[in-house]
Amino acid sequence: MTKHELGTLLEDLSTGIREIDLAERAWHGAAVRRARARRRVIGGVAAAAAVALAGYAWLGPAADSDVTPSGPMRTSRTSGPSQQSTPAWRAASDGTPYVVAPALGTEHSLPWTDLGLPQEIRSDESRTRLADVPAAERATARAVYLTPADGRSPEDAATFRPVVVLADGVQAEVEAVTLERVSDAEGNAHPPLDARAVDEGSRLVFAQPGAVVVVDLPTASVTRVPVPDPHLEWAGWPADDGTHVVARSADAVWLVDPATGTVARPTAGEGEAMAGRYAFEAGRSGATLDSVHDGVRSRAALPWPMVEPWGDTMGTARADAQVAWVASATFLGDTGARKLEATAPYQGLVALRTEAMPITEPPEMRLVVLGEDPPRSKGCCRVVGWSPSGRHVLYLTHTPTGSHVLAWDVESGTFSRVTRITGRDRLPGLLALGAGFHRY
Repeated sequence: MTKHELGTLLEDLSTGIREIDLAERAWHGAAVRRARARRRVIGGVAAAAAVALAGYAWLGPAADSDVTPSGPMRTSRTSGPSQQSTPAWRAASDGTPYVVAPALGTEHSLPWTDLGLPQEIRSDESRTRLADVPAAERATARAVYLTPADGRSPEDAATFRPVVVLADGVQAEVEAVTLERVSDAEGNAHPPLDARAVDEGSRLVFAQPGAVVVVDLPTASVTRVPVPDPHLEWAGWPADDGTHVVARSADAVWLVDPATGTVARPTAGEGEAMAGRYAFEAGRSGATLDSVHDGVRSRAALPWPMVEPWGDTMGTARADAQVAWVASATFLGDTGARKLEATAPYQGLVALRTEAMPITEPPEMRLVVLGEDPPRSKGCCRVVGWSPSGRHVLYLTHTPTGSHVLAWDVESGTFSRVTRITGRDRLPGLLALGAGFHRY
């Protein structure tokens, strides 16, 4: 038996064993602090009470889909978590459609959807230096993750290096960049990777204490821009802006121009759009979906007011789109009255569909419910983007055998696997997607 076969066997045998993932907890804590910081920075008035949906509208098959739909939406009364790739749609008591996520440990049995990522990303395999990759081949980043730079475990590492998954599946380590953990004023630290760390595929950006670091992939050059904020935690490229970087701490938002090295505080109106084109927020009067299009901010109440989103809100549409899908991971709150047929349905994913721009009416809502016994760890899954067709929510979920990116088809309700991150050096947490994916 080869080492590879032995490793595969051990991973399969350990599939059902649950582990305590300290790095996952750290990422979750950071995400919660980020959500709180965004609300403090953005502010605003909560929307009116949510309007309950009596039913839902079926959206026909998309012309540009990544996988073949399994048929019309239907309702099933079978109980227990689905372990199939084609689960039946169910209906909550108010008519909201939902599906139950594949059970933990069954991810490897899902069909694979080719979205330009390899089926498996082994973080401990030999990597190529970015500078050794021909310029034409390193110009497009499909994804980015972090690996420890100091030889310690991911949970204990103090420094990290970015690893770029290129279009041909080659993993290139950016050896010219060593990143420190970032922290808030209270000392809560986490690795510096934002969901929008990659622009259209050729540049990366990372927050650092008092600075942002920009990597230009075609030239392999690195630019460090000082920012007068020692507690920067997140940096990313905003939608429809290839010039500026947005960096955030718990108390401030900064607009950074890497080309000139200038740093500015955006106006109140600009700051509202800094976390992305869409914001899925929770408030005292209920959850809302906020959107900024052509400089105009709109807000609509969600059909379910008692949800608590966490992590990033990811949308599919630019300003000129007529239909938008928006998704986020969420805690579902008290779902007793919804009569969901799932075990411990207190967290999941929410997908929202709207045709009106700016958004004024409650959007259509569909759910993935994480229903298992024992329940998954709090904040186990997070949305990292949408497929190129805008039909699949891509979300990261952690298991004892690795971190999986799964695809949920919001039209057919089916699930598929996109990639699995494995290896001793894997960093549980966020994977930043790059070229070809929707992350507005």
